[in-house]
Amino acid sequence: MSRAVRIGAGVAVAGAAVALVLVLPHWLSDAKAAEFARAGCFFIAILNLWKPYQAMRSLWRSSHSVNRPEYQESTWVLPSWWTLWLISSFIGNATWRMQMGGSHTLQDYQTLTQIQLVECVVDVFLCLVASIMVSRTWQAQAAQRENPEEAPKGFADAA
Repeated sequence: MSRAVRIGAGVAVAGAAVALVLVLPHWLSDAKAAEFARAGCFFIAILNLWKPYQAMRSLWRSSHSVNRPEYQESTWVLPSWWTLWLISSFIGNATWRMQMGGSHTLQDYQTLTQIQLVECVVDVFLCLVASIMVSRTWQAQAAQRENPEEAPKGFADAA
C-alpha cells in the first residue's frame, strides 16, 4: 500500500471520527423527536450548507441555561465552527474535482498538494473548535442534569 493511500485512509478515518463526535450529541440530547433529521443533515448535499448550523445552534441553546442568555447567543464557537466547516467542505470538494478531472501533470499534482495542505491546516483548526463546542455543550448538559429546574424543556424552540 502506498504512502499516499495510507495517509488518505487516515484522513478518512479521522473525518469519520469527527463526524461521529459532531452527530453524537444530537443523539444524546433530550429532544429525540427529530434525531435522524438533525444528524442526517450533515450528509445530505444541499441541506449540509445550512441545516447542521441550525441543528447545532438549537442544541447549543437548549443545552445552556435560560438564566444565562450570554451563553446562548453571543459565542464565538458556533460561527467559527461553521465558517471552518464550510471552508473545509469547499476546499475538499475542489480538490476532489481536481483529482477526478483534467490532466495529471506534475504541476497539477503540486498545486493539488498545496491546496490539500491548506485544507489540512483548516481541518486542524476545525477539529479544535469542534472539540471546544462539543465539550462546552456536554458540560452545559451535565449542569442541567444536576439542576433540571434551571432550564425548562423547549425554551430554545420558542425563540
